[in-house]
Amino acid sequence: MSDVAIRPVTPDQHDAVMHYFDMVAYADNPNWSKCFCMEKLVEHLRARGMKTAEAYPWLGEVDPARWVWSQYVGPLSLYVKAGFEIAEKLDEFCIVRRKL
Repeated sequence: MSDVAIRPVTPDQHDAVMHYFDMVAYADNPNWSKCFCMEKLVEHLRARGMKTAEAYPWLGEVDPARWVWSQYVGPLSLYVKAGFEIAEKLDEFCIVRRKL
């Protein structure tokens, strides 16, 4: 077995982590490569009778002090790839919607 290091993900590792999950981990399944959980979320919302989904991703660069929160929400590109449309742009974030 090779050496394995387990450590907390910090802002300086952002690009490497995103590359792994965007390009490596789920590369063999096109549905998963869109988003780690977006398709399951959409299915869940439809099953509950929801007609529209709305989210509030950050625009542009994110201050490292807000990095953890911004990754929870996800970047705008995640929503655009999943079929959301930009409904409104504000100073730091935007409103995106997708009909379900």
